[in-house]
Amino acid sequence: VKKGVKCKSAIDKYEPIKLLGLGSPKLGILLQEDFAAQKLTRTLIKNCSDYTPDSFYYHVSGSDGDVQKDILRLPRQLEKFKIIGIFDGDFRGKESNALKASDKNYLFLPSTYPPEELLIHFIESKDLGEVSQYFQIDEDRIAAALESVAGVDHHDYFHELASELEQDFEYTLQIACDFWVKDVSNLDKVKDFSIELAEFFDAA
Repeated sequence: VKKGVKCKSAIDKYEPIKLLGLGSPKLGILLQEDFAAQKLTRTLIKNCSDYTPDSFYYHVSGSDGDVQKDILRLPRQLEKFKIIGIFDGDFRGKESNALKASDKNYLFLPSTYPPEELLIHFIESKDLGEVSQYFQIDEDRIAAALESVAGVDHHDYFHELASELEQDFEYTLQIACDFWVKDVSNLDKVKDFSIELAEFFDAA
């Protein structure tokens, strides 16, 4: 694997620390637009990275403009503690000239969509039986829930889907993130994200 990025390696690396009741070392802070972006990022890191989700602090800046402002006003790093902006995929190519000209740390989530839209398109592309199996809900019920939320704005989609399935919103969103990240068709995208994140630390 490129640059020594190994899936799951961080779990073994930090296991002795966790046995002592301590968390893995914090390497930096990740700035993001919203909760969905944060949830997808944590899932990406959990599944294929030299790090664990606990290796970072997470901050929701707000909009993509707010992420840019935070990146530009904060130092690139404090000693070896990195400050990294992670934009939604639909912000690719929309960076300000100031951000492009800076030496700041930033990257993008996979695809050219906001996280929720990415997950919605993915779920809608899958066979109903596979969705049913992954969500561990019978096909008739999942079909009815998906039909009910079809066309709902992506910001509200998983709130509505969770309500239809009588689940907690965070749980439903996490299932969707796991479903996307673990699908064989997305393995290269997951690996690419891990490599990009690792490069900020390889360059230290």
